[in-house]
Amino acid sequence: MVGKTITDFALICTVLHEVEDKIIFLKAVKNVMKPNSTLAIVEWSKKPMEKGPPINDRIDALGTKGLLQQLGFHDIRSKDYNEYFYFVTALK
Repeated sequence: MVGKTITDFALICTVLHEVEDKIIFLKAVKNVMKPNSTLAIVEWSKKPMEKGPPINDRIDALGTKGLLQQLGFHDIRSKDYNEYFYFVTALK
């Protein structure tokens, strides 16, 4: 990678459900994060609703947290944001 950027905070907003290989994507994000920096992910809740992507394309909060655990993130927390979205935060 040319000109590798190091960041204290990374935000992934309504993108993760679109990514085919979520592990490779999240590893790339992790690689540009400083130690103990924060990752925040906002995603569509995995429940039927008129808005947003098809329910089968969505990833629930537990699945998102599992991916982050698998990659070594810690202090992983999740919360419903509103009726449409949840968010997960984690430390590298």
